[in-house]
Amino acid sequence: MIAVQVAVVGLAAWRVASLLTHEMGPFDVFERLRTWVGVRPAPEYQRTQLAKLFSCMWCATPWVAVIMWALWWLHPLIPGVLAAAAVAILAERAAPR
Repeated sequence: MIAVQVAVVGLAAWRVASLLTHEMGPFDVFERLRTWVGVRPAPEYQRTQLAKLFSCMWCATPWVAVIMWALWWLHPLIPGVLAAAAVAILAERAAPR
């Protein structure tokens, strides 16, 4: 059972970290969030630690994983839906064209 939890939480963390660091999101919500915390086009111009966190997938993922793990204990459906979205994206990327 713990392996399932780790897989679901890991996929959910990857999905959310990807949204926060790379994607625009609906109505550009994640792009606006990154701009609000100070993310600039060139990585060397990230002035705050928060901006660095929102511009680095490797930096954001551990913190997002902690949040996803807490959400798992509150209600497993939340990370489960995010994990399902991650699986759908990975399947689309892996599909031959």
